[in-house]
Amino acid sequence: MKKLLIIIVGILVIIGIVYMGRTRQGTLVVVPDQVTPSASVPLKLCFYREKKASSGLSDVSWVSMNLAGEKVTGEFQDLPAEKDKKVGTFEGTVGPVDKMAMARTANVWWSSMAEGMENKEQLRIVFGEGNAQVGYGEMVDRGDGVYVYKDENKLTYGESMTDTDCNDIPMKIAVTKIQGNTCYAYHQVATKDAPYKVDEYINLTVAGDKVSGTKKGTQAGPYMNNGYTGTLKGTLDKSTITSTYSYTVEGAKNNEKEIYNIVAKGLEKLRYPLIEEKGILVPDTTKQAKVMEYSSINCSQIK
Repeated sequence: MKKLLIIIVGILVIIGIVYMGRTRQGTLVVVPDQVTPSASVPLKLCFYREKKASSGLSDVSWVSMNLAGEKVTGEFQDLPAEKDKKVGTFEGTVGPVDKMAMARTANVWWSSMAEGMENKEQLRIVFGEGNAQVGYGEMVDRGDGVYVYKDENKLTYGESMTDTDCNDIPMKIAVTKIQGNTCYAYHQVATKDAPYKVDEYINLTVAGDKVSGTKKGTQAGPYMNNGYTGTLKGTLDKSTITSTYSYTVEGAKNNEKEIYNIVAKGLEKLRYPLIEEKGILVPDTTKQAKVMEYSSINCSQIK
């Protein structure tokens, strides 16, 4: 029995040695924290800045960068509240990490668009430690229509943009753009399942987290053909507007709580079934909502 046990242990030891040998050859085990991505695998970084201007609107700037080794492509948008915006894509190279500043510098050529004019110009972006800054300085035409820094040693860097999820930037910009006066339209074509033709218009004013405005529309179908008009008053929380719509339809006055989400193309109304609560119609959020899409329009289109 003792000899049999020794034989079994010996066999297990031999199997273990073979297994370890194969493991060391990389045929069985990969250790995730020892894997280093190659320089050819792109890395996307995004940085965003928003600051309230004296007008109550916001100055916004953001940059997205696609890094692949020493190559970089991306987009930079400078969107001041009270000046002309300047936007465009870029491509160039990225230097090594400056160990003193713990940052890298992207030297790129920016195809910028401002006031309907397109230019190609030099742009320097310093990024690292969760933020990025763009270098500004006097620009001169180098002789071929391309603008370069007159003196790269005399650049000043703009306020820091902080790192952000690239997927959040369209929403951040949409929320910023809604500040002030904006307008939206919703159109529904009559179908078998929804037999009413609807045309609706919203004129909205947002100041910080305060929301006010007007909404009017018409509806036409088998049992109704009328118009309605009223006022909106509510609040903005992140990207959600909660408001009370006080309206008149066919001489009757009603109050209805409404919920809108800000999206890149305009607004989305979450239309839940309504229940009455303390003299006002409110959404029954325990039920499923229909999403109504409102497109941004020029306010002059509302008559």
